[in-house]
Amino acid sequence: MSTEQEQEIIQALCTLPLSIRITPRKNGGYTWACVDGSGRGPTLASVIAAGVSYLTSRLAGDTTVIDDLRLAPLRERATRAEQSEARVKESRKPITDTLPTQETRDAWVYAFCAKGDYPEHTERCGKWLIFCSSTRIDEEWQRIKHAVEQGQLGSQAKVSTAASSRVRRSGQHVICVYTYDYEDSTDARRIRQVLRDLGFTQKLPYKSDEETLNGRYGKDATSIYNE
Repeated sequence: MSTEQEQEIIQALCTLPLSIRITPRKNGGYTWACVDGSGRGPTLASVIAAGVSYLTSRLAGDTTVIDDLRLAPLRERATRAEQSEARVKESRKPITDTLPTQETRDAWVYAFCAKGDYPEHTERCGKWLIFCSSTRIDEEWQRIKHAVEQGQLGSQAKVSTAASSRVRRSGQHVICVYTYDYEDSTDARRIRQVLRDLGFTQKLPYKSDEETLNGRYGKDATSIYNE
């Protein structure tokens, strides 16, 4: 569901005779508040349903008032939008089975760990960056992909593909090899050593996901490690 769709539904709920106030939470999910009741839920549809159930109990089955609130269409609309979004996400599962120079649909191809355990990513996750020309990227990526799948690196890696506008402009790909937390320097440097053993002996920058999310690239980005 788009942000615009969410805001439209949330605003509509606020204009009802007995309003249900819904607020997105910073760490995901939503909270609802109505009269003297409140709660939280993982999706917009779930908190609308919770608010409606609360109102129903408070109004002791007064269906005339409930019908006047026009809640059912809004709840159905939110549910349909979330179901549509789920179908889109299902059809857009990460691509893992093509070479970067041959992928023309998505900007990234991924590799995931299939053996062993690795800590879940924290908000301080980041990645080692390996830059490579189009003439060498397929070979280099296959080495990284195999190492990730065998549990030698972290939980995942990704590589930019021929579908990436940056690759089309520069002719240069980037491989991102993730670590779960940049404050765990032992793990970050263990992964860096594995990359050296795989033949990536040149200096590599390490960038946090926070830098990427804030739109800092190239000279504007700060490398936590550069080894």
